[in-house]
Amino acid sequence: MTFRNMTIFLSVCDHDCSVSKAAKALFISQPSVTQAIRDIEREYNVILFERLGKKLYITDAGQRFRHYAMRVTSIMQDMSTELSSWDKKGLLRIGASMTIGEHFLPQYIEHFRKCCPGLSTIV
Repeated sequence: MTFRNMTIFLSVCDHDCSVSKAAKALFISQPSVTQAIRDIEREYNVILFERLGKKLYITDAGQRFRHYAMRVTSIMQDMSTELSSWDKKGLLRIGASMTIGEHFLPQYIEHFRKCCPGLSTIV
């Protein structure tokens, strides 16, 4: 199971169970979408969509898979968002000798906090 396949499956669901609309939204070919759906169905030995004519209808197994796929993709998006902004917020640890730490460091830390308000410091 790949994150890509889950994303493709969810796109099909979000586009009225339309392979062509999902393919267009994802900028990939229709056969790629169909293959991703088949890969999931083979891996779990389930049918995600009933095919009636040219229309797809999501099955009970498809609904269940959709529920899990939404949770997994949400967690992956949260992780991506948090880690991509890791350098914008973080933790700065500063260590110093007693003399420097007592006499000079407090002024430097205060100045630094004003310059970088989103950064927390532990002394």
